[in-house]
Amino acid sequence: MSDRIKHQIIDAQQIAKDKEIELQTIQYKQELIIKEQKEEYRRNIAMDLHDDIGASLSSILIYSELAQKTIVSKPTATQNILNNISVLSKEISNKLSDFIWSLKIEKGITQNSLKQRLLDYQQLLFAQLNITCTYEIDETILSENIHLIRNLLLIIKEAMNNIAKYSKAQNVLISLTKTPGKINLLIKDDGIGFDQNASKTGNGLSNMEKRCESVHGTCKITSILGLGTTIEIQIEHSDS
Repeated sequence: MSDRIKHQIIDAQQIAKDKEIELQTIQYKQELIIKEQKEEYRRNIAMDLHDDIGASLSSILIYSELAQKTIVSKPTATQNILNNISVLSKEISNKLSDFIWSLKIEKGITQNSLKQRLLDYQQLLFAQLNITCTYEIDETILSENIHLIRNLLLIIKEAMNNIAKYSKAQNVLISLTKTPGKINLLIKDDGIGFDQNASKTGNGLSNMEKRCESVHGTCKITSILGLGTTIEIQIEHSDS
């Protein structure tokens, strides 16, 4: 074998080794990025839970102290205070339940799908309203990360809550699908609609928009008086 051929073989082997090292470096960097993203998601959720649930717990503490002071002199006022404590306690329970569900979904250790979770919520919310809800949900989307999972759940629940309170709808469609580079969420009802030029304060729409922004998504809300409301959400998604 000539020296030239030997050198070519050595060069080819070195190139292969260099490429392998380069590939391993890229994979390592990707793993670091994913790990950092997950840690950031958890920090954001921890802060969210601390601010949200912490505020509710503080309110319960204040109400409890107030109830102790009024229980004898103002029994009616005390009963109202206790009712507020009950409402806040249920809210905290629901928020913690959603968080635990999100963790289990991310880790793949629960059979309780997003559709089943929404069906359970629907029973509480729509039971007396004769609203029919149709679900078209790609459950594989929920294998992404806890931040995305939790925000998708809370966006849908916020929309369902608005529908129950304001829409007077008979039919609701909730669709969650994936297309190249995008996660698509569609929530549509056939209710009375609302005037989009009016203030959004108090109807939860701004909360949905903020949650969309937190997962790098866009939110388009279209409402026509007498014809219903459509919420279209698109979230940037890497298929790799």
